[in-house]
Amino acid sequence: MLDIRERRDNPDGSTVYLIYQGRAKDGSDNHEEAIGKIKVYLSKPYLCKKIKRSVCILRTILRDYDEDYLYLKYEDDDVIKYIQYQNNELLCFEKKYKKSKNSIKYTKRKDVHFDMRDADTMEEDEFQEISKSFDKLRNIGPFKIDDASKLLVEVYRIFFKTDPCFTENNINDRVQCMMYLLKEYGIVFPEFSDIGTHDDTPISVNLERLIYHLFPYGSITEKFESQLDEKQKKVIKIVGRNVCDAVKNYRNPTEALVLICSMMELQKRGKSTKELDIHGYSRDMLKETVKSLKKINKKESDD
Repeated sequence: MLDIRERRDNPDGSTVYLIYQGRAKDGSDNHEEAIGKIKVYLSKPYLCKKIKRSVCILRTILRDYDEDYLYLKYEDDDVIKYIQYQNNELLCFEKKYKKSKNSIKYTKRKDVHFDMRDADTMEEDEFQEISKSFDKLRNIGPFKIDDASKLLVEVYRIFFKTDPCFTENNINDRVQCMMYLLKEYGIVFPEFSDIGTHDDTPISVNLERLIYHLFPYGSITEKFESQLDEKQKKVIKIVGRNVCDAVKNYRNPTEALVLICSMMELQKRGKSTKELDIHGYSRDMLKETVKSLKKINKKESDD
């Protein structure tokens, strides 16, 4: 039987507490892989902050187990929230704001209860939305590798010439920059068409959500049926090769890649790059990299 009782105090001041009890479907008593992934998950507060996503991630990591009991609590400077299941049945959920003392609580016996001690906030509207989503909380299952996930894996392999590992700390930056650069050269996928920039940094909410859901799978080595045509593959390969060659000599290639994308976005909008925090890199070197990528990629992708 797998019995996990873990508390993690994270550097950002948040605390995550997990209790899990379950049995391996194949009867195995070797739980090292599952426990290892759980520990990595608990060390990433940005994954733990949203309860629904957290339960999905946990049940994906533990998809080869029959769940007997699950209790998850998250706390930071602003909020306390927890959720509890027994035999996959939702027993209790609560979210409470520390400053206002406002809270929403669901229990199996009493259903939903609001405690609004401070009405001069927007929290009641949020609680109303939460109260409409309890059916989803009751029925959270493991995340399955869907077509969008397979497409992302295929594009990543061609671009970076390696399998993606979704437990890596920099995976989100690498994927976001990849999709941003491909969009600059005419490759846009409907699943990730929301790719844009926030504070001049590439961001797609759909991509970020998918990356978080794929976290439990770690390194994906499985091969899938291709969803790309030959022209798309060619452009992805050309752009990827030039990008990887351009950043490989920087002390942190992924960090440099983010800066290069930010510079490209600022230049595209006619804005100065002087205010961009370049983290100690040579501004002239970054500009030359941007210039060379535009020239080489444009020439080759038009061939």
